[in-house]
Amino acid sequence: METPLRIIEYIWAHRMEDVLEDVDPSEWPDMDSQPLSLEDAGRLRVVSAKVHSIVKNRDKEHFERVVNFLEDTYRLLPTLVAPIKHMKIVFGLKTMIIMWMLKQERGMIDIMFKINQFFPSRLPQYQNQCSQREMFLMKKNHLDFKDLAQSLAMDKVKLERYVTNQMQEQYGEHYAQKVEDRLLQYLQKLETVLPGDAYIDKILKKESPVSEEEKLLLDVVASDPATIATTLKKLLQCGNKCRFMQISVEFLKKRQHIGNFLTMNDNNIVFKLS
Repeated sequence: METPLRIIEYIWAHRMEDVLEDVDPSEWPDMDSQPLSLEDAGRLRVVSAKVHSIVKNRDKEHFERVVNFLEDTYRLLPTLVAPIKHMKIVFGLKTMIIMWMLKQERGMIDIMFKINQFFPSRLPQYQNQCSQREMFLMKKNHLDFKDLAQSLAMDKVKLERYVTNQMQEQYGEHYAQKVEDRLLQYLQKLETVLPGDAYIDKILKKESPVSEEEKLLLDVVASDPATIATTLKKLLQCGNKCRFMQISVEFLKKRQHIGNFLTMNDNNIVFKLS
């Protein structure tokens, strides 16, 4: 796992998610190429941090990634939370995606396709895992929203009135905050069952760091939150052009604090390109 992701893993494991507020998740290295696994706790932590950041920033264009993550983790850990709690988070995200598509005036065919995809008549993933009443409530919520969304997609005048008079009240910021809070509770519960420590915590348990990279990682996480965030942003922006260990060690040794180099012009930092 790349060095910036090690820092993100540590931040998430220690519930320091506020540090990530100004870190753009679109700049994070791609983590979607491999299926999630409980054996890869580090990757699960990083993806947890990313999906939380997406929702916190109200990046509705990427909410479906969060839905996919929740569906994947439910398959891995179906008893982590009660099925209806899981459904409420997924339902909340899906409804916000549809309302966003309606407000953005996406094509009717695309909207109708997404409505049918998100709100099927059956919910096999929750079957036999909850009470009949809970199953009834889940299906009713799906059907009621599906009827509303389809009627709005097919009637432009009705949609305009709804956007002006009701959408913000019913599916606006108050609604989004509730979904975010439920998501965070779910992710924190997930963290409690992940095996093993974060990579940096393993370094901290050693008698002394054995590599220059490990020493620099410890310097970063020992900094104040603002410096951690700034350092992380710098590393993510660097992307594939350089690696953390390829920053000139000679330059860093001239500084008392690793954060000092961030105030310098990039030309003063020696990067070895990969």
